[in-house]
Amino acid sequence: MKLWALENRTPFAAAALPDRDALGAQHWVVAIRASFGLPQQDGFVRALPEQPAVRLAPEYAPDGSLRHEDDICPFAPCPEFLVQGTIVPEGRVPAQTFLITLGKIEKRAVLHPPAEAVLRRGRWRIEAGDRLVPVTLAWTRTFGGASPLGKRHEDNPRGTGFGLHEARALPDGTRLRLACLLPPGIARLDSEAARPVGFAPLDRWYPRRAALAGTWDDAWDRTRAPAPPADFNPHFHLCAPRDQWLPDGLKGGEQVMMTGAGPEPFGRFRLPQILAIARITFRGAARELRLRPQRIEIDLDARRLSMLYLASLPCGPFEAEVEKTVLHVRQISGVQK
Repeated sequence: MKLWALENRTPFAAAALPDRDALGAQHWVVAIRASFGLPQQDGFVRALPEQPAVRLAPEYAPDGSLRHEDDICPFAPCPEFLVQGTIVPEGRVPAQTFLITLGKIEKRAVLHPPAEAVLRRGRWRIEAGDRLVPVTLAWTRTFGGASPLGKRHEDNPRGTGFGLHEARALPDGTRLRLACLLPPGIARLDSEAARPVGFAPLDRWYPRRAALAGTWDDAWDRTRAPAPPADFNPHFHLCAPRDQWLPDGLKGGEQVMMTGAGPEPFGRFRLPQILAIARITFRGAARELRLRPQRIEIDLDARRLSMLYLASLPCGPFEAEVEKTVLHVRQISGVQK
């Protein structure tokens, strides 16, 4: 029999491969990525004839920023959700609020026109356009980045607008490009309250995420390598901003609503409920695992919802005795055919 054979009887993309946990123990990991079209009116998501593949490695944008994390994250302690794509102006308005709710979680960002802050006689003044422009939900378009004096924002090194607090040390006429995406209620020149607001994935080197990886020093190299450090936090496996973690879990059926994304509306819908089973033949015996929802991704531009389901089977040093994995779906609800 072929080693590690995968038989996918589902209508979705799938993959199966070994992976090690924080203690170095080997697991057989099964992943299903289920993708659906988003409705324009309240109702159900719809099945897509072509399913994007399970990601086995991170994907990056041309500027080097993380576009998608890999899908092999069975040891993440809770599910998460991500939103990517472009917010499009809905008319000639001074600002536009983007809102997404998923179950009990609610998150907003305010879109502002492109603008610069100009230093005149020790005070910043805004020079702004008179209309909004389309802006991607990327970390480059929200608060952060490098200041005029070369300091990096500790939470968002890729952003813009950081450095307003350096006015006394800067020459008259200094210009600073301001962020287009800010949290609600934050004035664009308020250097004390300004903070990033993002919906897209955080790369592994981003300070807030990297801090969870633990201490990779000489002591780690001598005593624990190649296993992660003793202070490794499993939340490092999550690539979403912390306010997009779902510590109460994800069952499917949670309602999703989005407003302020653009003139083409998104209707309210509920996440599909999928009962997916992996039947794994391991060391001569068949074992059944139920896959759990781990990551929700919404792509505004493609008008697509993707749901990542994972399961893992501890196999110790016997991963070579995983003979076959058969995937099938016992139930799907909340999907328009």
